[in-house]
Amino acid sequence: RAFARVKIPWLLMTGTKDVALIGDVDVENRLAVYPALPGPEKYELLLDGAEHSVFGEGPVKRADPAHHRAILALSTAFLDRYLRDDAGAAAWLDGAGPRSVLAEKDRWQSGRVAAASRPRADELKESASPHEPEGAPGR
Repeated sequence: RAFARVKIPWLLMTGTKDVALIGDVDVENRLAVYPALPGPEKYELLLDGAEHSVFGEGPVKRADPAHHRAILALSTAFLDRYLRDDAGAAAWLDGAGPRSVLAEKDRWQSGRVAAASRPRADELKESASPHEPEGAPGR
């Protein structure tokens, strides 16, 4: 209920092994936030096999080195869209762009893509765009 009044864009990132070492926050708790947020200005990334430490920059052993690339590309596109009003970043986020930096078992959701027409992850992978937003890794 607390999320119903949120009026800003959200980018939620978590992993299938992202559990709190302190407290009772588990992956299910983290995944409950996205559906509770109102409106279309929301995105959610679920990285398969990622622990909480994957989202940091320290000397952490990463289960999948591609996770860091996906985190950088998606967060850069999100910030470009909302802080720079970049139409290319918006199209990339809401189109097939995210699938181009994700593994098959990773999940991406956009509030701008109608739930009824949202394709499955395996369908998106086949139509992935090579476009990445300005400043994303590889650009």
